[in-house]
Amino acid sequence: MSRQAFLVTTARTVLGTVTALLANAFLAYILSRKKFLFKSGLSLFWIFTMYAAAGYIPTMVLFMRLHLTNSFWVYIIPGIVSAFHVLVIKTYMENIPDSLEESAQLEGAGHLKIFWSVVSPICKPVYAAIAFFIAVSHWNSWFDAFLFNRMAQKYTTLQFEIMKYLTTFFAAQTGTISTNAVVIEEVHRPAVQALIPAACVLTMLPVIILYPFFQKHFINGLRIRGVKD
Repeated sequence: MSRQAFLVTTARTVLGTVTALLANAFLAYILSRKKFLFKSGLSLFWIFTMYAAAGYIPTMVLFMRLHLTNSFWVYIIPGIVSAFHVLVIKTYMENIPDSLEESAQLEGAGHLKIFWSVVSPICKPVYAAIAFFIAVSHWNSWFDAFLFNRMAQKYTTLQFEIMKYLTTFFAAQTGTISTNAVVIEEVHRPAVQALIPAACVLTMLPVIILYPFFQKHFINGLRIRGVKD
């Protein structure tokens, strides 16, 4: 496990969370506007993408043609927009009273001003929940590194490196790898055995660190929902 893997994982978690939250919030705001002409059609489109997937081979071909493989941006760009997150934020925004938007429009505020100054402060609880889910997903992800950056060691992630160590350890235990690998595993057995609980701690680390900061937003969201109901 290298320092580079930790830096890549941290960078993708921070950048991926910020960009995804902004993109999903902007799209949700557009879809939540009652006067938006294509509201119903785009909402159905997002729902359709939640159940229809092209598969790994077409995705790999597409990413190769877009030059996303063997690069850091394969962790960020494909996950910027999530249909589920857009629909969750959109549903929350639709419960905001229209009178707030109308008052802002009477004062000359445009949609961008309304989004930042009126809608977003009210949506802090749902923003916190979505940001929390995105951050944990980025931190724990290893399969995209395996598929798209397996040959680019400088873009490896912490979870992917842990997965490789654990795979070697358990394969040696079951005798499914070569003799040389077993010898290596026997030499490093104490280190690999210590890696198993360390991997569990690293998996829970974002939850342990982030939850205290987001807890107040979760509680406020429950209070707001309770008052409305």
